[in-house]
Amino acid sequence: MPENPLKSLPPELRLLIALCRLEFSDREKMVVAGLVKEVKDWDYFVRMVNLHGVVALAWNCLNITGNANLIPTQCLDYLHQGYIKSISRNTKIYSLLDEVLKIAGENGIRVILLKGLALELQYYGNMGLRQMNDLDLLVKKEDAVRFRNILLGNGFSSMPIVSPLHEKFLPGYGKHLPEMYRDGLTVEIHFSLFHNETGLPSREFFREPGEIMFGEQTANVLSPAHNFLYLVNHLDHHERQGYSQARLYTDIFLIARADSFRDMSQNITDLADRLNIREPIEEKMFVLGAFWDLSISDSRHITGEAAGRITGRFIRLLESPREEVSISSTESTLKEFRNIKGLFNKAVFATGTFIPSMKFMKYRYGTRSAIQTLLYYPYRWVILLKSLIFR
Repeated sequence: MPENPLKSLPPELRLLIALCRLEFSDREKMVVAGLVKEVKDWDYFVRMVNLHGVVALAWNCLNITGNANLIPTQCLDYLHQGYIKSISRNTKIYSLLDEVLKIAGENGIRVILLKGLALELQYYGNMGLRQMNDLDLLVKKEDAVRFRNILLGNGFSSMPIVSPLHEKFLPGYGKHLPEMYRDGLTVEIHFSLFHNETGLPSREFFREPGEIMFGEQTANVLSPAHNFLYLVNHLDHHERQGYSQARLYTDIFLIARADSFRDMSQNITDLADRLNIREPIEEKMFVLGAFWDLSISDSRHITGEAAGRITGRFIRLLESPREEVSISSTESTLKEFRNIKGLFNKAVFATGTFIPSMKFMKYRYGTRSAIQTLLYYPYRWVILLKSLIFR
């Protein structure tokens, strides 16, 4: 691994990383100014900024560092339009959140904000700089299905559950319920944050949540330590599927750069050990140190071959970001089946999987008549059996 891995990157990608922050020292401003002069392919820069989900942030940081006037007009206009779109979408999400929080409050359900929405309010300054796609919420496991049904009764929609037989298993597997929709936005109700919570169940997060003002309401957020662990684990999960974004690294960078991070570092280490995610924590801290110049003591022991492997993987994902990989419905069903406990429960789940409701089949295959829908049942059985055989 080179002494400074940033030197192996083209100036367009070095500039992208340099802009993935909110505050700039005088030295950091000079670095940005120098990289702006080095960039030759602005179309490539804009394309990569878009793929990494930091269009709004890049536009903002080019302005506050005094370099916007050095960017080709067409590229700067594109970044500015992306910033405007981000503000517009975030405003819609805030409006939806306001409604969801009121419904939750009226029904005695405590909600904790997750991911982009919480980060935008806590760390990005609520200026549209954290681009968001949907509304992610955490509720207690025992409230999840009830909250989903309440939202469905208040104008929200959702993909139908495969079978009424599956309702008894929600939320018995996975980490969140099926997506819900309203006004072109997606809402995900999470009831778990980690795949393996034997050492740290999600209900612990409700004992000491943080609070943040949202309009005239008070919204709950994860404590900084819990939030950091969750985001690093979430990022590591995606990277194992070949998907990553500079936006996700910026999220954990902003938390790690906060003054309070040093005070909670030991707590984070202890919690990471309980969750068995110490290695992902150390790897992401190493990347922040190597590419964001953030000094993290926990990652300093990573050297040699391990350092080269981590650096190489990050560079590959940085140069060739892919869209988030969605597993097929068949793969998802098989994964859910494995997580169902008890032979009888597995039999009930399998029955619902092979004989789904007509409502689900119409939604899944876009059919209208009952006869047309019935013709798709054999097709579904063949797909499921082929998946079982080849796996």
